[in-house]
Amino acid sequence: MTFHLVYLTLLTPLHTGGTTQEGNLLGIAREAHTNLPYIPSSTIRGKLRASVAEKELKFELFGNEIGEGDQLTQGSIWIGDGSLLWVPVASLSHGVVWMSCPLLLKRWLRLSGQQLQVPDPYSTNLETNRPLYLKDAILKNGLKKWANWQD
Repeated sequence: MTFHLVYLTLLTPLHTGGTTQEGNLLGIAREAHTNLPYIPSSTIRGKLRASVAEKELKFELFGNEIGEGDQLTQGSIWIGDGSLLWVPVASLSHGVVWMSCPLLLKRWLRLSGQQLQVPDPYSTNLETNRPLYLKDAILKNGLKKWANWQD
């Protein structure tokens, strides 16, 4: 069995769940053990399945659907939950800034096998002498230069 990490970038807001928000009071799925937001595997699987037009390929990858046969069959791919790494945050001074935290970055390093250094909190690739205005916070002091952020 081969495992691959896949990176998704959302270009529009994401709605996880069905047509109603039953059982999901805030509209955000959260991990039970960390309370961090995540993207359920069923959401990713459903989007990928809907994007495959060829019926034979769809059956091979995802198996059949309820009502397509007497018994459900397993497809050839398995999809796990999506963990967040970077979150877009509206900024009054910079438009949108992408933020993460040491916890998310350390988890990504552990899962990906990368040997990179997690930056100090409040590290940025933005100008450190310019305040960062967020909706509910202003970060004026304490921003540190993140020299190798592109790695």
